[in-house]
Amino acid sequence: MLMQARSIGEIWRRFLAFVIDCLILYVVGRGVGAALFNSLFRVGPWGLLLGFCIALLYFAILDSRIGDGQTVGKRCLQLRVVDTHGNTISFGKSLVRYSVFAAPHFLNGLQLPLSRTSWMVPPLISVIGFGIGGTTLYLIVFNRQTRQGLHDLAVRSYVARATESGPIKTEPIPEIHWAILRSLLIFLIIFALGLAAIGHKLEKWGPAAQRQQDRRLIEHMDYVQRARVNVQRPLKWNNTGAKKTLAISVQWKGESGDREEFSNQVARLILQNDPRVQEYDLISIVMIREYDLGIASEKNSLTFVHTPVEWCQRVLGASPAQSPTSLHQ
Repeated sequence: MLMQARSIGEIWRRFLAFVIDCLILYVVGRGVGAALFNSLFRVGPWGLLLGFCIALLYFAILDSRIGDGQTVGKRCLQLRVVDTHGNTISFGKSLVRYSVFAAPHFLNGLQLPLSRTSWMVPPLISVIGFGIGGTTLYLIVFNRQTRQGLHDLAVRSYVARATESGPIKTEPIPEIHWAILRSLLIFLIIFALGLAAIGHKLEKWGPAAQRQQDRRLIEHMDYVQRARVNVQRPLKWNNTGAKKTLAISVQWKGESGDREEFSNQVARLILQNDPRVQEYDLISIVMIREYDLGIASEKNSLTFVHTPVEWCQRVLGASPAQSPTSLHQ
């Protein structure tokens, strides 16, 4: 008598199980963040590595035969990670499985200092992240025969019903899916590289070039992890008195009580090096202390807003009548 093939877990069960697991990891991440905030906000992108390791241990242990192939979410939804024969997988395979699954999420969360990063790096990260992550999502949703993502294909695993036993009925993935994925990947590569190339060229032109220079100067200051410099313009139809603002945000790893003094240093740097500073009605500097573990994050910010003339009075001791323009003459 032939044993009936084991059923693949329904997609809605997998989704709900993953939501439960993410909530558990979020609580763990917030606990780690609360205990280690004063250390975590200083590590910058390395916080993602810590979060990756926490999540990796959770999934690698529980999805393997050590945890009987079930995370808390899978146990609640009656699912189990198994191999072709219906057996739970080894810890090593489970480690590889989750690494492939999680890498896109943590890669796309990287906050790199753009002035010290090649313009090719962000699109490359996007292609890898969305390529792997998008392929996995597509296969789980549309490959109805086995619902295997790239992480499952890498170790030949399946997410099956825990209420059944026996081997899995293996079926090859229809070629049409691979054809669609190849086309989407080619489009993604062309789009990401093209968009990055256009942005790179625009950053060398006019006001954008000056903002790039401002960001570069700020990111080379001590304790700065990353900076953003943008222009916020009032809408033509908006009569609320909105101002043209040079908006600067600084991810900073200094002490909380020193943020006002450091914002003054940032303002001084801009006033002394940006010849366009007189074009703005306001200069806004947001000092941000944050951590991001990938499984949980927290941000604490403080904003300082003044006119260019007020900043001059504040950080350079200029008289009220003195214009910032004179600083560059």
